[in-house]
Amino acid sequence: MPYRGDTYPQWDGTKFAPQTFAELTLTLNAAHTSGSVYDVYQWLDTGTVRLVTSPAWASATSRGTGAATAEVERL
Repeated sequence: MPYRGDTYPQWDGTKFAPQTFAELTLTLNAAHTSGSVYDVYQWLDTGTVRLVTSPAWASATSRGTGAATAEVERL
């Protein structure tokens, strides 16, 4: 259920543009290790908003750094 409305800022490659969405669900699968920490993101997939996860964090308190980690780049 959207917590604070049904619009979020979506990066379009040059600027953030408002994107509207409905309630979303995320199905966990074998790639999600029990007890690991993940970031959850909204992703615009050819006009459909989807939820995706980062790779598992390096530890319960650190995302890790570099390729194939959950390191975050802020725009």
